[in-house]
Amino acid sequence: MGIRIAVGARRIDILIQFLIESVTISLIGGVVGLLLGVITILIFNSLVPDFKVQFTPWIFMLSFGFSVGVGIIFGVFPARRAANMNPIDALRYE
Repeated sequence: MGIRIAVGARRIDILIQFLIESVTISLIGGVVGLLLGVITILIFNSLVPDFKVQFTPWIFMLSFGFSVGVGIIFGVFPARRAANMNPIDALRYE
């Protein structure tokens, strides 16, 4: 990141890069969580056949939306901090 700032990357470029990375990591975590949830539901349904748990499409959409929201919320502070960093300090930090 320090090299990008040193060679002339704009603050908005650094901000967008950090936010995209944050959202990507959150989405990967969301997908893993959904897969574990589906596996858990399948196991639960096979163990307790009288009580069926279902996964509806809106749960998938809500989960992905929540993952994106968490990625944005918790990515804004580090992204702003990185975007406002002095190039010399950024290189020293790396």
